[in-house]
Amino acid sequence: MKRYHRPLALLAAIILLLTGLVGSAQAETTASAEAKRLVVGVRADIVGFGYLNPTTGKYYGLEIDLADALAKKMGYAGAEYVTVTAGDREAKLASGEVQVLMACYTITERRKETVDFSPAYYDDYTYIIVQNSTLFSEPLDLKGLTIGAVAGANNDVSFRANMREMGLLEEEPKEPNFIFRYSNSYAELSEALEEGIIDAMCMDGSIAKGHMNDERNYFSKTLDSMQYGAATVKGSPLSAQVAEAMQALIDDGTVARLTDKWD
Repeated sequence: MKRYHRPLALLAAIILLLTGLVGSAQAETTASAEAKRLVVGVRADIVGFGYLNPTTGKYYGLEIDLADALAKKMGYAGAEYVTVTAGDREAKLASGEVQVLMACYTITERRKETVDFSPAYYDDYTYIIVQNSTLFSEPLDLKGLTIGAVAGANNDVSFRANMREMGLLEEEPKEPNFIFRYSNSYAELSEALEEGIIDAMCMDGSIAKGHMNDERNYFSKTLDSMQYGAATVKGSPLSAQVAEAMQALIDDGTVARLTDKWD
C-alpha cells in the first residue's frame, strides 16, 4: 500500500509548494504595487516651495506636499523626490529621470511646445530687487546696468518683454539697454547682488521672499504675472492623469489649503 501512497504524497507536497510560491509571488507583486511612487522633480533651494534640509535630509514646502497629494490622488503610494535646478529640470524630465516636474516651473507658450502642463496651482509675479544703498527705484534707473537672473528661469524673458512695453528696450540701441548676467542658483544670484557684481536681480516673488533683508527692496512695479504648473513630457500617458488629479486637488480645496499653510 505504501508503494501507491508515496506518489500521491509527493504530488500533494509539490502542489503545496507551488501554491506557496504563487502566493508569495502575488504578495510581492501586491507589495511592489503598493510601494510604487511617482518620481517628481522638485527644487531643493527655495524655502516655502521646495527646500532640502541638509540636517534631516527631508524636503519641505508647498510643492513637496502638493506632489505627494498629487501622487496619492493618482493611485501611487506617494511621491519620490529628485532635486532639479532651473538649468537641468527640462533635461531630467526629457531623459525620464523624473516623471513630473513641480519646481516653480512657469507655464509659458514656449515651454508648451515641449511639455504638457497641468492646471495652474500657483500665481506669482516677477520682481526686481535692488540694494537700498543704490537708491534705484524704477526700471529706468537700470538703463545700461547689469541685471542678474538664474540661468534657465523665465525672469529675463519677462524683464525684456516688460521693458519693451515701457519703451525702455530699443531694438538697435547705440549702447546696451541692459546687460544680463546669469547665475546657477538663487543663492549665487543673491550673493552677486550683495557684492555689487550685479546692480539688480529679477526673480519670482515666491522665491524672492527667501532672499530679502533690511538692506534690500522691491521695485513698486512688478513685471509679468505667471502661473506654476506640473509638467510632463509632451504627449506622455501621464499628462492627462496629472492634469485630472491636479484639477481634483484644486476643486476639493487641497491646493488652497496647502498654499495657505506655506504662504
